[in-house]
Amino acid sequence: MGLAKLSRNHGERGQEHSSVATTTSVRPRKTSKRDTRRGGYVLKGFEIPILKTRRPISFVRRLSKSRVCVLCRAVPSRVIELSCKHVACYGCLSLTFRRDKDKRGNDVCPKDCVPLVGENVNVVDNTQHLFGKMVFCINAPFGCPHQCTLQDLDAHISECFFEPFPCTFCENDIPVCEYQQHLRQCPQRRPLLDSDRGDAAGPSCQKRRVA
Repeated sequence: MGLAKLSRNHGERGQEHSSVATTTSVRPRKTSKRDTRRGGYVLKGFEIPILKTRRPISFVRRLSKSRVCVLCRAVPSRVIELSCKHVACYGCLSLTFRRDKDKRGNDVCPKDCVPLVGENVNVVDNTQHLFGKMVFCINAPFGCPHQCTLQDLDAHISECFFEPFPCTFCENDIPVCEYQQHLRQCPQRRPLLDSDRGDAAGPSCQKRRVA
């Protein structure tokens, strides 16, 4: 199995990749110092804005191993199944195929170094399968109890009262629903000039409606 074959199959399937239209723009945030007891997967290759931030997504039911790259442990929009039945993302495979060979110069599985048989590449589209899966809100560590399909997650985040926002003073991530109270009590609060008051006001729960 060569890189050219892998690239060609990946590209052909990529044309079938579907996306979800959305009007929400989400910027990356600093890592929260709060409890992050729920693990999750980083999803890559999806067009949903919230997934582009690489914030971990926790599924209500554990994902099958056939959906997760054996190397980076991310969940790509398309996984490539090898003859040994391990699956990986295109980025990890292209790197290991350049680097790792057996004694005869053949490609090997990046997981257990077993020589790969044949040149058949099975590219599996993850998008539609995953879009219907139930996930926890990514703000669950901040207290949000909401569950929805992956496809609806971006719309929920635009209205979530627990979406974190960095404090003007201490720069910690604070849920929107607690921001105004925190702002008044922040230990690093300092007197503001009149010209600074607008920037320090931050978000308000009244600007978000219940999902």
